[in-house]
Amino acid sequence: MLKKILLLVVLAPFIYFGLIMLVSESGEVVVLESQDNQGELQSTRLWVVDHDGSMWLRAGDDESGWYQRLIRNVEADQAVYVTRNGERFSPSVVSDPSQAAAVNGLMANKYGVSNDAISFLMGNDGRQDAIAVRLSR
Repeated sequence: MLKKILLLVVLAPFIYFGLIMLVSESGEVVVLESQDNQGELQSTRLWVVDHDGSMWLRAGDDESGWYQRLIRNVEADQAVYVTRNGERFSPSVVSDPSQAAAVNGLMANKYGVSNDAISFLMGNDGRQDAIAVRLSR
């Protein structure tokens, strides 16, 4: 019995992160490329919604690694890239907190149960700290 409990304790983080990865890949996913501190491009797969003539991403909060890289790149006037439907482009990027509620609602409608599952698994149910990011061509 002790071996089974230890095995469960060891496997729990893998199961948890595996569920997050599985659920987060459902629906439309774009690839955001931004440079890290060493100048290397880092790819992040993210959900996207369309709203008010633009594409929108959502960071869980301002501590998100991809969001911090994105803001550093924008402030340093370094190009970031997005690939959507096989097309890679360099958008203009604006963080817009006033649109967080709208983007949260659109994400919930578009991704449904997957959105709810990620919110639950990541512990940010309600997405009060979410940051809406506008991408424009």
